[in-house]
Amino acid sequence: MASITAYPINPKHKLLAPTRTPKPRVVVRNASVPKPTSAQITAASQVIARSGLVQMMEPLMPHARREEKGKHPGGRKPDVSIKAVLTACLMLAILERPMFIRDVWRMLAFGLDSASRKHLGLAPKFVVTEKMVSNSFGLMAAALNPSAHSESNAVLFVEEKMKELLGMGEEEELDQLEHALLINEILTDNETRLDEFVRKGLAATHPKNSGHEGDYALDGTYISSWEASHRTRRATTYKDKYGVKQPKAPRSHEMSDPDATWWTKGDNKADSGLGYLVTAVVWMEKDCGVNNRGADVPYLIDHLAVKTGAVRGAGEGARVVETMIAHHEKEDELAGKEDRVRGDITADREYSRAIDWQLRMHNVGLTPHFMLTQPQLRYKKTLASGVVIVDGIPYSPGMPESLRKSIEPSMFSTKDDRAYIAAHNLQRAPFRIRVDGGARQANGSLKFYCAASVLAKGAISCANKPSSQSGRLNRIQIGNALPVIVNSPKPAICTQSSVTVPFDEVPYWQPYIPGTPEHQWSVNRRNLVESAFAKIKDEAKQSVRRGTFRVMGRAKVSLVVLFNSMAANLVEVERWRLRQAGVYSLDAAREIKTRTPRRHTRSRIIASNSRTKVAREIAAIAALAERGERVDLVTGEILLIGDPPKP
Repeated sequence: MASITAYPINPKHKLLAPTRTPKPRVVVRNASVPKPTSAQITAASQVIARSGLVQMMEPLMPHARREEKGKHPGGRKPDVSIKAVLTACLMLAILERPMFIRDVWRMLAFGLDSASRKHLGLAPKFVVTEKMVSNSFGLMAAALNPSAHSESNAVLFVEEKMKELLGMGEEEELDQLEHALLINEILTDNETRLDEFVRKGLAATHPKNSGHEGDYALDGTYISSWEASHRTRRATTYKDKYGVKQPKAPRSHEMSDPDATWWTKGDNKADSGLGYLVTAVVWMEKDCGVNNRGADVPYLIDHLAVKTGAVRGAGEGARVVETMIAHHEKEDELAGKEDRVRGDITADREYSRAIDWQLRMHNVGLTPHFMLTQPQLRYKKTLASGVVIVDGIPYSPGMPESLRKSIEPSMFSTKDDRAYIAAHNLQRAPFRIRVDGGARQANGSLKFYCAASVLAKGAISCANKPSSQSGRLNRIQIGNALPVIVNSPKPAICTQSSVTVPFDEVPYWQPYIPGTPEHQWSVNRRNLVESAFAKIKDEAKQSVRRGTFRVMGRAKVSLVVLFNSMAANLVEVERWRLRQAGVYSLDAAREIKTRTPRRHTRSRIIASNSRTKVAREIAAIAALAERGERVDLVTGEILLIGDPPKP
């Protein structure tokens, strides 16, 4: 073996000193320059102009604030205007491209003609750089950022800066409590401003003649953060004074995305991640009864909010609805109109788990329609007034025991399963306690009167209500079904004309009996919010999943989600207008476009038909054989087995 010294030593020698080549930079899915059409530029410009976002954001820029206070502007205005950045972001979402700031720069720098650049305030020979666009986007997000952990709000915790903000001298002392209250006030103002920004953007996509009648669907979805959690949030430990390793709690200022938190969907720990919760309220059609479609309305996102992933979904959903209603009232007041109608709101089982959600929906004037979880089904209790609670609905004390048992739907219920449950639950209808006015009172209570009362239409006949046995032959006779009825004293629901029950005793009341066709038809309107999420999380298009946006922080993520939602609204408005013009039909079956089957598909169909024909012939021969008969293969006549075939 030759000596190592016989080889020339070279620091770049790959044999003796192998090194890994540097990884190539990540390339976006579509590296081409986004070039919107004239119609897309016009649509985006009109929406941004109609929203008033430019007028809202320009006074919030640092140079404008310093100038307002009579100080030197300090620095220079953003080279790329707020109008240009907002319009380009919306155009990028309309093009169904990922929301990358680099693509916004490419569009403004290379994707627009001279007339469009002039309209956005960009001179023909002005060179737009990526840093200019990123700076304008960052200033806009900083003015809306409500996070105490963000870099843009770090100045709030510097005492010298806060003294300067308050106009205090260097020798004056700043009270710590006053400092904390001021920080909280500024962050709260930013939170309100961010909600207003989102509302203005979405409202600009709503057509004025939509015909929406005040019914909404509510739901939430999770999106993952761009932070690499396996590196920045890895589990670390430290040794305590006894030498035992203890888990070290992560500190927010050490995180790449301090606003993002871990979330787990339900009890499924496998379905979890690091990111944000997006809660949205979507328009839906009015409930006009089973198999009766309401007026055709566009299924638009009315309001949304982005929060840290660890927030409680039901509480956040109630807050978003309350914020939306507050915006509606403010807009109607400024327009000099009456408050818009508030109808139903539908939600899934996750929201029915929280009792306060139902009460908060009632307080804003909405009627909840929701699905129940399995622990909330079946007979639960009998109130002091004698009212029986089954599946959250109040019933007469004379309700048979067989109807108090609920049939719990399985995870993958078929149409036949739902029909079977509906048939069982419909038998409870005659025994349901009537509600005065069909809704809750102003304080959330319910005013009941018995199903055997003379006030009830189609009332039942009960021995405990002499007035119910006045000779009507169309009444359902229930008699004395329970011993409690014949005991003395009788339940209050049997002796009094009406009974008022507070909200806490009947929190899961809703207009329809769960599981009945009316309830299924009403709650199924909630699917519209899933369609809205499918549009803004479509992995084949722009999406809002990790990898299709590369910004961190709640403010910037909110802007990304907002622009995608605005683009989804514009697509839905266009579909709605085509339906109004008769191009599309509301009936989904009529929109199915059939095509000529492919060759291998036709072959499978022919083979399947042949197998079916042979199977029927074999079954027919077997059936005839059981009766002692057979088929003459020549004439096709049916003969007895002992008969000879005819010539």
